[in-house]
Amino acid sequence: MQPEKPAGAADSDEALCEKGRAGDDEALSILLKRYSREIFDKAGSLYCHRQERDDLYQEGMIALLRAALTFDADRGASFRTYALTCVGNRFRDLLRKESGKPLSVSMEDAELPHSDGPENEIIARDELHRLSEWMQKSLSEKERSILLCYLSGMSYAEIAQKQGCDVKSVNNALLRARKKLKH
Repeated sequence: MQPEKPAGAADSDEALCEKGRAGDDEALSILLKRYSREIFDKAGSLYCHRQERDDLYQEGMIALLRAALTFDADRGASFRTYALTCVGNRFRDLLRKESGKPLSVSMEDAELPHSDGPENEIIARDELHRLSEWMQKSLSEKERSILLCYLSGMSYAEIAQKQGCDVKSVNNALLRARKKLKH
């Protein structure tokens, strides 16, 4: 007897993105599960002496979540292409910042095998739960609200308008959130 799959598990990545933008946490959890092994493997392949694999993985999962919330199917790319590009760009930015110089290797050229299974679902759910707990525990309400707006693709100006503050306050809140994320 096959274990019962969660509702939405058969949905396309693009459909899950749409549900996630509408507030369906289960859809986002399924997406995180689908890509968690690839992001973990990619983080491991890029490990450098000063950057922890787990830190890269966490940054990759955040980039994936942001990709899910900002994906636009009308732009012609599949979610997979868009998401892995976003994750690769985030990794490259972090590693470039770490080394102080541009990377010479194109990370988009490396295609990783896609694997699915119950262990990935557990990893994705755990990661989403950890991220949610971390945000609740570590961030102020304002930082959390601003971070969620930022992850949904809003510009600093749009966030400032929505939050009733200036762009500098948005920038400062995001800097504090990033700093807390690293610790």
